[in-house]
Amino acid sequence: SMCQKPLGSKKKSKSTKAKPVLAPGALGACPALDPFPYPHVRAPPGLFDRRALLAVREELASLQRTFKETDLFKVYQTGDLANLDPADPRHAAALPRTMA
Repeated sequence: SMCQKPLGSKKKSKSTKAKPVLAPGALGACPALDPFPYPHVRAPPGLFDRRALLAVREELASLQRTFKETDLFKVYQTGDLANLDPADPRHAAALPRTMA
């Protein structure tokens, strides 16, 4: 079933395995899988806590960011969030909802 196959490259990555975002079976039998225009899943309403997501967005908006522009995109870039350490008290204090 496509619900259980990871999307994207089939190459093995040397990086650490990503933590799952959703609980196993959170999407049931994966009825929302849609292959057009590219394979994706539409999350059912109520799957995420809206207030928690808004709190994380507010925290991330407070990060220092730099405007970058290419021929395709205009974006604000932050530092690499993968470098955040939950054990570091400065990181935990600055982004408590994001680190949770």
